[in-house]
Amino acid sequence: MTYIFQSLRANCLIKPGDKIAIATPIFSPYLEIPVLDDYELEIVDIRMDRLADWQFPSSEIDKLLDPSIKIFCLVNPSNPPSTKMSDLALNQLATLIEKQRPDLFIVTDDVYGTFADNFVSIFARCPHNTLCVYSFSKFFGATGWRLGAIAVHDDNVFDAALGIGTGR
Repeated sequence: MTYIFQSLRANCLIKPGDKIAIATPIFSPYLEIPVLDDYELEIVDIRMDRLADWQFPSSEIDKLLDPSIKIFCLVNPSNPPSTKMSDLALNQLATLIEKQRPDLFIVTDDVYGTFADNFVSIFARCPHNTLCVYSFSKFFGATGWRLGAIAVHDDNVFDAALGIGTGR
């Protein structure tokens, strides 16, 4: 995660004062890194509802309509609740991005996706907007190794913001 935030900052895709939306609850570095002096990002909480099997209420996803939010970070399936996003939430988020926020950067941490039945990543639904983090370490029980991959689609919003590629 540190490298992702460093790269976003070094490439001027985020700067101090920008808003970052974070799906909570979440793996703690997602909350700790944005407020460091190197980033000074303003966090917008996109809260899952524990009474609704840790899913996103529509009103929480609607917070992403705010054009001042540059990036949305989520862990899917969630950590620690271990619940994958519902099809309803995936569809709402995909529609919001397609119709109203084609500029939104998404970072999805899908490390636990292989443990969820019928898992669908937001990376599959919104490849243009999404940077996907995956770790082989969890699946193979080698958590100390931190082996994984970071992926973006060939045609993506990050390159478009940098003036690289087609950007649609």
